[in-house]
Amino acid sequence: MQPHSDSPTLFKTSRLMRTARKRVGLSQVEVAAHLGISQGALSKLEHGYLVPTAPQWFGFCELTSISPDCLVQGYLETTLKNETIPDFEKSGYRMNPKYLSRTGTKVRALLPWIQWIQNAIGEPKLEELYDHLGVDPDIWIDYDYSFSLELALDLFRTVTDLGILDVDSLEGFNRMLIAPRNHGSLAKIYLKEENPSDRLERLIRNAIHYEKNFHYTLETKSTPRAKQILEIKPRFFLQTSSYRNDPVLGDFLCQYKKLYFSTVPIWNSGHHAELHEKQCHFHGSDTCVYEIQFRNHDRKIRRLA
Repeated sequence: MQPHSDSPTLFKTSRLMRTARKRVGLSQVEVAAHLGISQGALSKLEHGYLVPTAPQWFGFCELTSISPDCLVQGYLETTLKNETIPDFEKSGYRMNPKYLSRTGTKVRALLPWIQWIQNAIGEPKLEELYDHLGVDPDIWIDYDYSFSLELALDLFRTVTDLGILDVDSLEGFNRMLIAPRNHGSLAKIYLKEENPSDRLERLIRNAIHYEKNFHYTLETKSTPRAKQILEIKPRFFLQTSSYRNDPVLGDFLCQYKKLYFSTVPIWNSGHHAELHEKQCHFHGSDTCVYEIQFRNHDRKIRRLA
């Protein structure tokens, strides 16, 4: 449900309060009692009719273990050094039970797609899609919320059937992949790495903050034209998943993986990437293997001159 007010501050505050409460599995009655207000007043706070006072906001943050600064960011994010995934089965989110088995995909991994789909079909239609899948729309500002890969697959299948997503639609998707909000606090970390090779290493180290369905190995070949060999291998619990059975979906996921690893490392760096696929997990191989090289645009221009 969308907040009543059009005010950006009320929009963020109300949704953060509603999401944070659900995240820790508390009822409105429990939170209201802690804040010393009525359940009706909390409901108005959660739906944009009221804005919390400073004592109410800080009291709420303490109760739900969120940072008061999340009001600036507009999303919830745990400490990055802590890889412990909360027990989301005990949360108050409305979620189709089939998406709570073998959870390995985090919200932040799907943020570019959610933004893309919303742009394509509009927020009301997107809300209908969430309802059809049995998904609470509030999860999308809880960046560390984790669900099974099947949710992502069902989402992709649905929008593919609608003709919204296909391999050709990936053209121009780059701006979604480099939108800072879609990486949360990791965006600042990535942008500090000006060398795309170093940034790729950083991406691999932080893969656990996006999903844990695949194991990533990165090897650098010390040659006159330095190459990085990226191997992506599915973890054992994906053997029962249907993500490779659909040739259209498999091709789509294959193209997306290649786009991701050739786009995010060169983000705002003045380089371009050359990615060569050596093996493809989505088309019969046990792993995906990419050979990646990065070149500086400025250096290439000087040589031509």
